[in-house]
Amino acid sequence: MAGRMAQGKAEGAVAIWVILVCIWTCDPNPSFAFGATDPNDASALYVLFGSLNSAPQLLGWKQSGDPCRESWQGITCSGSSVTIIKLSSLGLSGTLGYNMNQMASLEELDMNQNNLGNGNLIPYNLPPNLLRL
Repeated sequence: MAGRMAQGKAEGAVAIWVILVCIWTCDPNPSFAFGATDPNDASALYVLFGSLNSAPQLLGWKQSGDPCRESWQGITCSGSSVTIIKLSSLGLSGTLGYNMNQMASLEELDMNQNNLGNGNLIPYNLPPNLLRL
């Protein structure tokens, strides 16, 4: 009896692993299966980082990597999409870059109390679903 119980537990564990492997390998977009940042969002954040003069006060930020999985300072994600960028009062200078409009899920952008752009001009390429600026 004990042998059959052990065999049943082993078969159950194997079944779980088979299901997980199928999910990971059969997904048509595997980056989402692992929680990776949407490629358009990641690209826009790389450009933003460069446009902000690669500011060292942006903890965790770099020219490559995965902003959602690596917990970049001021970045909030929902699944694989960047939904909030809060970088107020960090003494940042530069611009917002040229491709912020690629961030389709960004709802809030807080860059208050920094020295960005040309005075108080609002850039033309804001994200299309932005609710709070």
